[in-house]
Amino acid sequence: MTRRLADAGAAFASNPRNPSLRRAQLAFGAVWASEWGFLVGLSVVAFRAGGPTAVAIVAAVRTAPAAFVAPFATALATGCLATAC
Repeated sequence: MTRRLADAGAAFASNPRNPSLRRAQLAFGAVWASEWGFLVGLSVVAFRAGGPTAVAIVAAVRTAPAAFVAPFATALATGCLATAC
């Protein structure tokens, strides 16, 4: 357990020293923050337009396509559609 913790600490400490990893992590953080900012803004607009019901409808509309496509996309990505898994 101590060895695994030391390895994780060394990997974490190496990230700030590597410019490529640092840029990748900063880009990921910026995308994540902007996505959440958009979601909060969209929720505020929906709430002002129709209250909590509108926020729920907007959330359902945003997540429904992913909920319906995900099982098929996963099967396609793993190759299970062409073969008997």
